[in-house]
Amino acid sequence: MATLAASLFSIEPAHATSWTLIYQTTNTQRDSNQNTIYSAGYGAGGAAQTAAAGQSFSQIRWRMELTIGGTLYYVDAYFDKWAGATLADLQFPDYTNLLNMQKNVTNIVVTSNYSTVKTGNYALGRIEVWPYNYSQATTGITPAGSGGVFDFDDSAAPGQNGHGTFQLHNLTDTQTILAWNRSRYADTAELGFGPCKVGGNFCTNPDWTLESGLVASAFKFQVFIGTTAPSESSINISAPTSATYRSTSTITANLGVAGSDGKVTFYQNGKKIAGCINVLSSSLVATCNWRPTVRGFSKIYAVLTPTSSGFLPSTSSLAQSFIKNRSGLR
Repeated sequence: MATLAASLFSIEPAHATSWTLIYQTTNTQRDSNQNTIYSAGYGAGGAAQTAAAGQSFSQIRWRMELTIGGTLYYVDAYFDKWAGATLADLQFPDYTNLLNMQKNVTNIVVTSNYSTVKTGNYALGRIEVWPYNYSQATTGITPAGSGGVFDFDDSAAPGQNGHGTFQLHNLTDTQTILAWNRSRYADTAELGFGPCKVGGNFCTNPDWTLESGLVASAFKFQVFIGTTAPSESSINISAPTSATYRSTSTITANLGVAGSDGKVTFYQNGKKIAGCINVLSSSLVATCNWRPTVRGFSKIYAVLTPTSSGFLPSTSSLAQSFIKNRSGLR
């Protein structure tokens, strides 16, 4: 048994602006059909996945909990979404989805109360996820691991009734963060936090494969998606200080943040200006061809609704314009 320390780390749990739990299991082993036993509502096609369908996300979070000797230990880690990742890619690997993924991931943030886990921020990591058997052979992915032990660079061997693995590694220190191996039906899981260490000695295989895993009376694994807070946008307008009743003048809106182009609606005295509603900005500029329909002083402003959900809407400050009569009125 690895050395444990219940309260060595007073670190806040990993968090994004908003986390949504998509998948959860409390079973280390697959069912007799070699499929994951999910918690109710948190499986493939479950209520949580259905509710999140179409939701954009920027981060992926794994939380693994083990109760050992009456104490709850955990590793909670999140990292950037890899290009093209979908909710289906985040399931636990089994013989329905046949997920087979070995990918480098970026910007990992690790928290844990388990003594051998390195916590903190790391630029590069790797996931290894499949339901199959696997060998120690390296794959060509960089950085490379060892071809002589099971580590962060192993080769999946698709076939029936596979051993299975679900691992996250910190490549800055070439260290295992968490491992859930041997998930096949009616077998015993190899569960581990940090580099494999049993009885005070480091294992031959640092990713816990074919080693004595941590003996836990309870297990939970959760997968979340995270959405970071949208950035502030800004908009300013340039309007003529003097305009002529029912004659065309130009109001220009300038957006202040790169990437925040979207729809701009212009207002006069709190009412939308005809022909200047939902004007698409281009290169951070939108224009309104304004024909004032009231005389006297008017307050002009504009509201930006960015196309990207990564930006918040914004409203310009007020500009004041005096609307005068046209000359030669009859």
